[in-house]
Amino acid sequence: MQLNILDNCELAESEASIDVTDEPKYNGQDFLLEIGTEELPPKQLHNVTNALANNLVTSLKDLSLPYDDVKIFYTPRRFAVIITNVATKQEPQLL
Repeated sequence: MQLNILDNCELAESEASIDVTDEPKYNGQDFLLEIGTEELPPKQLHNVTNALANNLVTSLKDLSLPYDDVKIFYTPRRFAVIITNVATKQEPQLL
């Protein structure tokens, strides 16, 4: 039995083609801001963490830095905001 390796390689190359349109338009990095505090009242933790996340998102938008997602985490003594895939530089702009 004879195996034609070239035919198999050509088949593998055609099956392995990747569509580059799915690639992100920028290379970003995840950003984590974690703040430790004295114990805060549990009723205010969600509001405080949301306010921090909203301020960070507003600042990123003002700076024209795109991002993917924002997540918040909190405990009585600490709260954190994770912003995923934040662009590491701005797009060129006309001033």
